Amino acid sequence: MRLLQAVFHPTTPEWLRQVPAVEMLRRTWVHEFQIEDETVRWRHPKNIPPAGQSLVSPYDSVARAGSKRDTDWSGWKVHITETCEPDQPNLTTHVLTTTAPVHDVQVTDTIHEGLAEQNLAAV
Repeated sequence: MRLLQAVFHPTTPEWLRQVPAVEMLRRTWVHEFQIEDETVRWRHPKNIPPAGQSLVSPYDSVARAGSKRDTDWSGWKVHITETCEPDQPNLTTHVLTTTAPVHDVQVTDTIHEGLAEQNLAAV
């Protein structure tokens, strides 16, 4: 906390606030901690950002958390489309990578457009 206070002090050069690692540190502190009575405390679980907004890695500022049924993960989600003809091998026809909280239904139109561009749309 002292580092952030020093970096954001009015007499500190502005360029220090623009350093990516400093910004990630600031975002992590805002998401995870709060100051109560001049004491740093963990945020209560009900007072943290939703999974789709909270940081999951200090190394990837875009990665987010996701869940589906009983599975939770951090980072990214891969949406894979494949053929499903009886008595034929399944072939991958389209791959789309999104942040973890993006549900399949949110990218269905994008996937269909990509398949149509490659003349692979279902008939």
